[in-house]
Amino acid sequence: MEASKAEYTRHRAVVELEPFGEFGSLDVHFFPCDVVKVATSNTIYGQPGYPHNEPLNMEEPKTCPAH
Repeated sequence: MEASKAEYTRHRAVVELEPFGEFGSLDVHFFPCDVVKVATSNTIYGQPGYPHNEPLNMEEPKTCPAH
């Protein structure tokens, strides 16, 4: 257990939330290059209308663009 803790990293991000009027889910997506996006939606990943339908297994690029 201690060996695996040495591999942990900690990140912090401040993200904008789109206003929503109905109850739904709050989904947090972690992308390469320390990009975090939050979706508030009544649909699920892969469905039309879901705001973040990027591939699930994106590769980390060799260099990340400046944010």
